[in-house]
Amino acid sequence: MTKKILFLGGTGAMYDVVETAKRKGIYTIVVDYYENSPAKKIADKAYLASTADVEKVVGIAEAERIDGIFTGFSDANLLPARYVADRLNLPFYATAEQIEKTTSKLRFKEVCRTYGIPVVPEYALNEELRGEDLKNIRYPVIVKPADSWASKGVSVCETEAELREAVAYALQFSEKKEIIVERYMAEYPDACMYFNIQEGELTLSCMCDRDMKLVQKGKAMQPNALFYPSAYLDLYYGQLEEKIRNMVNGLGMRDGTMFMQCFIADGIIMPFEMGYRLCGASEYILCNAENGINSCEMLLDYALSGKFYGADTKKRNRPYFAHRDGILLILLRAGQIQRIEGLETIKADPRILKVLQFYYEGDGLGEETTATLNQTFARIFIQARDNDEMLEVIKFIQENLHVYDEEGRSMIVEGYDCEQGHLLREDGR
Repeated sequence: MTKKILFLGGTGAMYDVVETAKRKGIYTIVVDYYENSPAKKIADKAYLASTADVEKVVGIAEAERIDGIFTGFSDANLLPARYVADRLNLPFYATAEQIEKTTSKLRFKEVCRTYGIPVVPEYALNEELRGEDLKNIRYPVIVKPADSWASKGVSVCETEAELREAVAYALQFSEKKEIIVERYMAEYPDACMYFNIQEGELTLSCMCDRDMKLVQKGKAMQPNALFYPSAYLDLYYGQLEEKIRNMVNGLGMRDGTMFMQCFIADGIIMPFEMGYRLCGASEYILCNAENGINSCEMLLDYALSGKFYGADTKKRNRPYFAHRDGILLILLRAGQIQRIEGLETIKADPRILKVLQFYYEGDGLGEETTATLNQTFARIFIQARDNDEMLEVIKFIQENLHVYDEEGRSMIVEGYDCEQGHLLREDGR
């Protein structure tokens, strides 16, 4: 009998998940409040409803007699998915307490300190903006909603006036009306660690160095390209592996995937954010190509069986990849997409593992998408022999891919600087 999974959220990244589920013979149902979200276009069935309306989602789940509930890439959908799983007695890998402690930037940093994990320095500040607190601020700082994602509501501040505006702006994106104010660390290398947890056993699946780009002054920098393996793998094993393993055990995390974003400051890895879910980078595509571990498929299996199986992650995870892999992010300016050229030429290159496309001809991007992950046109997954071939592939992509607006102007934000190529030097710096 065909199994049914209800997917909360139909974003571009979820398109690949739903496509994967269909290949596995699973009947797919997508619910979100967008009429034409990408994953709905290929799902077997779709519903128009807010995933925050949990009673309505439960009603849909009961009517469809689903066998599993799935969400990924968005923190906002984790608790609704947990709630549906509890109501229908279905498997879900994360408890409500684990979700709360890992999605809140403030709670996450508290957990890190408990286990001796260094974190980015922060300032005690809330919406009251008390004078004695403001006196302690040393600029520049970055202001973020404590419970948001995808760079929404994030600002960089050089002055107190900018800070006051940034706090008001961040609060608009915080359901709990909590903010976090941190030292701005843009001058330091930026990396991300990705993990599998299988029957309580944590293993590092991969680690990347992130090339970041300032798209709009005063807003969060956006990832421009991710390169695997990271130059800081040895540092991770020397500094953090045991501490993060203790954290995972202390939180009772048994199965699934998680990631941590971090800076490397003066030789110290400092995490500043994590997710107990599939990461928007969809790095499982590279891990599958390198080590035969597809976390997306394993989470789909978990949704139906309560078991995170499909590969022995402890044996197979080798974050020191055999190739120089990368994810090139194509960022767009605001506007209406009139014409896309060169995408099929790029897909035909054997060094391109996959293209995850998020916008199509006729789609529009508003100004509110600027300086958020929502301005990403596509993520392009590359497997190269070495640094030289990686640069060659990036040049090939950037020379052939064109996205034009209704006036015939290019919408693509200037991409990775192949001449500088600073993340592809031997020292990785």
